[in-house]
Amino acid sequence: MDYEPLWAKASSYMERALLAERDSDIFPVLGSLALEFIARAALASVHPALLAATRDGSVNLLYAFGFAPKMAQRPFVPKSVDIEEAFSRCEQIIPDFTKELRTFCSGMTGRRNEELHSGGLPFEHFPNSLWLPRFYEACNSLLVFQKKTINDLLGDEEASAAGTMLRSIADEAAKKVKGLIHAYLEAWKLRAKRNNPN
Repeated sequence: MDYEPLWAKASSYMERALLAERDSDIFPVLGSLALEFIARAALASVHPALLAATRDGSVNLLYAFGFAPKMAQRPFVPKSVDIEEAFSRCEQIIPDFTKELRTFCSGMTGRRNEELHSGGLPFEHFPNSLWLPRFYEACNSLLVFQKKTINDLLGDEEASAAGTMLRSIADEAAKKVKGLIHAYLEAWKLRAKRNNPN
């Protein structure tokens, strides 16, 4: 549950993803695995206890704080939270990791689980335009929190493309905000005019 091995695993999965053809189904599968470990690393960067499963009592939490469990009957194997809980914890502590990003990440994990645990092929017809910009947005919010950059994860060339996508998302969000402000301003003017007809 320590930070460095989780970050190394995230980097390894992302490196393998970037070696795949961009229109192949393996690219998003490996990307979703990298995303899981980026989220886990973000939690571990605060403290490994944020990854401890608490469903079986406090033994995993004690282990995360460095206490050896007193369980003579069987060897102790620490358990971490499932990825849905990890994303939920990220949403609670990472300012830029919004509910929308958590929902996106959960969707990627759901597709990944379907890929690995069923006969379904959820990534077969899954164009990059549907997931890659939001994927980079989620990664970026998790990386910034752990004082890393998108370049640390992707390398300079891919990070440049990711930066273009992130700017596009920011521009789109700014346009939506401006549109909402304009709509509220017009509604306010109309209400004021009705209340003061003179």
